[in-house]
Amino acid sequence: MIKEAEEFAEADSAAKERIEARQGLENYVYSLKNSLEDKEKLKDKLNAEDKETIEEAIKQEREWLDKNQGADKEAFEEHLKEIQE
Repeated sequence: MIKEAEEFAEADSAAKERIEARQGLENYVYSLKNSLEDKEKLKDKLNAEDKETIEEAIKQEREWLDKNQGADKEAFEEHLKEIQE
């Protein structure tokens, strides 16, 4: 019985880490989207090409998130790293 509890604890921990990684990516994407829409913050800082590049990255990540609800922690972390760069 203790062995089963330990196994479930490991699975629970892995699930928690996966969920936290997904939420981190979602939060970053939506924060970036909101910042881009806040014209006061970015009015003079981005040219049209940069803005378009960021908008496309946001769109791609949102689509990926919608299609990959069950992705593993590493996939979410990799996508977060990519969009941050």
